[in-house]
Amino acid sequence: HADRTACALVWFVWTGMLALLLWSYVPIASRVPLAEDWYTVPLLTGQPVSLVSWLWEQNNEHRMPVARLLLLGVLETSGGDYRAGGLLNMALLAGGAAGLILFARHLRGGVTDVADAFFPLTLLHFGHSVDVLFPFQITFVLSLAFIIVVGCTLYLPRSVSSASTAAVAGTAVLFLPLSGFIGLLFVPPMAAYIGWV
Repeated sequence: HADRTACALVWFVWTGMLALLLWSYVPIASRVPLAEDWYTVPLLTGQPVSLVSWLWEQNNEHRMPVARLLLLGVLETSGGDYRAGGLLNMALLAGGAAGLILFARHLRGGVTDVADAFFPLTLLHFGHSVDVLFPFQITFVLSLAFIIVVGCTLYLPRSVSSASTAAVAGTAVLFLPLSGFIGLLFVPPMAAYIGWV
């Protein structure tokens, strides 16, 4: 009974935080590009641009080919509606929070704790509104998603000693530096830990 109550409370917090973030996003989200989002316009409008050069092009301290490719795919799928990029970032944050809730439950042998509400409170609060309003913030959000994936695989009971878990962790570590400078910072310690394990 206590587990059902904790589970219901945690998922209520997750749903509520996601609804509040969406509620704050919808009235001010823009269909047109903002700030760095303009870098995607030439590709969406069919101008002659080398996709490979564009993917590797530096933006401030970031080289983010994986993040750019994912954002471009979402924008093309949505017909150039830049709100789709913000919703992608929101989905990655919500998926990260949900994944951490399920992962913590798995580590406890299928038991949810009320403290797991920490994950949606951390990943879906209003401070992330800038991440969902500017689709180009995917460099930070995607790096966080890969960090969550690597962190969760490293804390599995069998950790990276199984081939499938090692493949998941290794792929995420490989994509981290290709998602922006933030991801690059996490590669050395995570790769060293995977090697040690």
